[in-house]
Amino acid sequence: MQQCKRYFSLSQGIFVGDMIFDERDELAKQNLMIDPADATRSKTMGKQGLDHVDLLEDIYQDGELIYQKPSLLEIRDRVQTQLKALDPTIKRFINPHIYTVGLEQQLHHRKNELIINLRKTN
Repeated sequence: MQQCKRYFSLSQGIFVGDMIFDERDELAKQNLMIDPADATRSKTMGKQGLDHVDLLEDIYQDGELIYQKPSLLEIRDRVQTQLKALDPTIKRFINPHIYTVGLEQQLHHRKNELIINLRKTN
């Protein structure tokens, strides 16, 4: 069961990054997030001055639909709000920064172990 946390700066109100983690693992207050494309790139999430929100919501529970679909106006408003919270350096066209997204350290290690074990069997 995976979830994604979006971290944002309380003082500036801008997004800092998204971290995918396994819900079954107990997270610390600060977690090392590793870039899945480049394991040498990492970032500590959950530092003081940051807050987070879970991005994924349950749609079905025990086979029953529990999600209330938002209207088109609500969707539009959410998109506009979310885009405003992106750092301007990410939205610029010339030399844009890359938005930070990665796997929580335990999940990253588990993924690598599965890959290594699969390669051993082949």
